[in-house]
Amino acid sequence: MLSIGKAGEGYCFFLFFTIRYSHLVDEKHVNFEHKFSTLYDFCGLPMKREYPEGPVVAVAAVIFYEGSVLLARRNQEPGMGQWSLPGGAVELGEGLLEALKRELWEEAAINVEIGGLIGIFDRIVRDSESRFRYHYVIVDYWGRIASGEPSPGSDISDLRFVPLEEFDTFEVSTELKETVWKAVEMRNKEI
Repeated sequence: MLSIGKAGEGYCFFLFFTIRYSHLVDEKHVNFEHKFSTLYDFCGLPMKREYPEGPVVAVAAVIFYEGSVLLARRNQEPGMGQWSLPGGAVELGEGLLEALKRELWEEAAINVEIGGLIGIFDRIVRDSESRFRYHYVIVDYWGRIASGEPSPGSDISDLRFVPLEEFDTFEVSTELKETVWKAVEMRNKEI
């Protein structure tokens, strides 16, 4: 963690207080530009995912096990309660595959063998005022379980193996279905 000293701690508190209560101040008289990036960069806090300053890079994977794919039920926004591919955000200094392996271990307690890249996708969610609430650039891979017994981590509420023959009737987004079927085609070319 970045050592910011006593003066820096005071500045971090000032920034946090200013940001937290900025709705009480007339923004015409105070420049709040870059207020969040300054707080997160200077104070060593993790990147802001809701109303970010820029896109957040994330990784996810279609994980095959026998004739099924592993899905995770999200435990937080965006998409809380929905089924998705397991994965998460890339941390500063991490490579994409390193991040994917870390996320799959944290979220599902599995080690994976990566088969290949499926594609790169955007997940952009706007709020009722058309502001960017979430903006993810997601790099999707496919792979297989190398070791571990899947169990949900803190970011997800459930894990489920969905048989491929039932996948089209399972309640997931059209985009997720297309991604899984693209991964199936790629995997079948390697077999």
